[in-house]
Amino acid sequence: MHKIVMPDWALDRVMMRRGKPYAFDQLDPRRTALIVVDLQNGFMAPGQPAEVPIAREIVDNVNTLAAAIRAGGGLVVFTKHTFDAETAIAWSVWRDHFATGDWGERME
Repeated sequence: MHKIVMPDWALDRVMMRRGKPYAFDQLDPRRTALIVVDLQNGFMAPGQPAEVPIAREIVDNVNTLAAAIRAGGGLVVFTKHTFDAETAIAWSVWRDHFATGDWGERME
């Protein structure tokens, strides 16, 4: 996955504004939800139209987080974007002008 390092100036600014590095020191697991977006075949599986190979590197971390949230009594939600006949009509501009070849059809 992308390696992200917060620059010192940004961390200093956070400390100046908030006085601590994190907004929340504690979370009540029973009142916490993990929302997972776009972790589905169209983006993750080899050869799929919107494949992002590097994204597969986060699967173990997502599973670890999901297990911890569930164990604490929290909620885990995976979103699923689907294409059906109605979507094909509603998204016809996208399919006809932004998705070339069979790309749009393969997203169904």
